[in-house]
Amino acid sequence: MDDNSVIDKDTPIEAQRLAVQCYINLQNYHVSMQAMLNKDFVNELLNILQRIDIGLKIMSCTALSGLMTEQISKELFTSGKGEEDGFYVLKRLKSPFPTLRALAEAPAPHQDPVFVCNFQIPNADSSLEINVRASKFPLMMSKPMSFSNRNVIRDDPHLRTYLLRLRMWFGDPAKSLHYFEIDDAHYEVRCRDKRDEVSSSLKQKAILLAEFVSEAMSGLTQERDCSLPSVDLHLADLMTALKSNLVGLGFVKCGGSLERALLYKVLADRSGLPCALHRATSGHAWCEVAVPELDPEDSEQTEENYPAGLLRANYVVDLTERPGRLLPRGCFKTQRICGPTCDARYTARAPPEVCKCQD
Repeated sequence: MDDNSVIDKDTPIEAQRLAVQCYINLQNYHVSMQAMLNKDFVNELLNILQRIDIGLKIMSCTALSGLMTEQISKELFTSGKGEEDGFYVLKRLKSPFPTLRALAEAPAPHQDPVFVCNFQIPNADSSLEINVRASKFPLMMSKPMSFSNRNVIRDDPHLRTYLLRLRMWFGDPAKSLHYFEIDDAHYEVRCRDKRDEVSSSLKQKAILLAEFVSEAMSGLTQERDCSLPSVDLHLADLMTALKSNLVGLGFVKCGGSLERALLYKVLADRSGLPCALHRATSGHAWCEVAVPELDPEDSEQTEENYPAGLLRANYVVDLTERPGRLLPRGCFKTQRICGPTCDARYTARAPPEVCKCQD
């Protein structure tokens, strides 16, 4: 959010929960829905998202998602800087969930990395040119970019490079790289609009993206060693070089299941690919995608469109064993990726009792 946005921290969280729940309920009535379609209301929901309560954040996202059925809401969301970057994931969760500023001020030595997903181009380096055809990236120690007037997020040109490659890969070949750099904000709006329909080529894109992510995080050596010790050592080196526990996701070149699933998720969101990120115990995570089920008798050359709202997650993406493989949800082979069905989801609270089922 910008520097002028004000968060009323004196308002009790319980009161805001009741208010947001009322907003959600009122969206079922057309007159109430129209009354919510204004800049002040959308900005208020964006401000509530900055409260530390996770349940309140989820409710606010539900309210915003309901408003997004109207075109004007999408424009208000963009004008209110709702797409401003700053999404972060902790390698090891803590309770209560820490703010980004608290994590940035954590003293050395840094043990647990925090992955920051930042696509935004810093104002000071807006003229920075990126070689999207380069296969290796140096560790650029550029000036940290501003986040709500606090210099806590470091510029991550590598993540932007990944996205530019995918846009050139998946998008219209007639569009030049210059076009994507200039109209980046407009591309995001168009991409969100296009998600009302998805094409039959979505499954192939999901496979190609999995192969791309695996290649990007396949290690720094010829052996492509991405074992747990190698990943931990690589992350420790990054935190030492960056002098912070905040690590841009694009800097990670040796990743396990969590790092790969996170990169797949953020790139899928920016590429218009319906994807859900799941996380179980510790650093174990995986992605599930929603792609159309095609009739084997149909010609692969014919591309058809399907309503995006009718899609549900139906494939688990393999990012570690055989990258690019899509496994139907619920099949036996997915247990090697997702773990047993009774595996508890990863939270910062006390772990549940160990399951003794036969899975």
